[in-house]
Amino acid sequence: MPVGSVDAARVPAVHSCCCVPDVAADLKLTDDQKSKAQALAESQRQGGREFFQALQNASPEERAKKMQERQAEQDKATNAILTAEQQKRFAQVRLQVEGYSAVVRPEIGQQLKITDDQRQKIQGIQEGRMAAMRELVQAGGGGDREALQKKMQEMQKSSDEKIAALLTDDQKKQWKSMTGEPLKTAA
Repeated sequence: MPVGSVDAARVPAVHSCCCVPDVAADLKLTDDQKSKAQALAESQRQGGREFFQALQNASPEERAKKMQERQAEQDKATNAILTAEQQKRFAQVRLQVEGYSAVVRPEIGQQLKITDDQRQKIQGIQEGRMAAMRELVQAGGGGDREALQKKMQEMQKSSDEKIAALLTDDQKKQWKSMTGEPLKTAA
């Protein structure tokens, strides 16, 4: 797992992670913020299935564009719930949850000074991981949801390790700075 990352199994989706008790405590969410975050997570879950089904036949470029648009909408909705200080910490936790996969996001890539060569290699790693995950899900994952989740986590870990190997020491140092203090979770 990359430096400063959390176990994604403990945080089901990046934007719904405000609903995870460890994250809510770390962000010092009020009861009102927790209620709003829960409502937002539920609305995103309901719309998520249709959104992802619509992406199945999209080209990689279309898929990336639609995902960026959805991400921007989710960011705006999440930030509307949080204070400026909470937004800053949430951005760190989000990077911990996403792991090195986040480096393909333009704003993260710019902060890390990702080269075009690195970006192409990282996108190749990501596309390979996503294709393997799609195949796994379409095959039903053997019917065991926990086993499926474990396999997907292993794929994510492998992908993160490959991406980390492409980064320079300065980029890794910057990443550590961007992810902040590791989220403390109840074990």
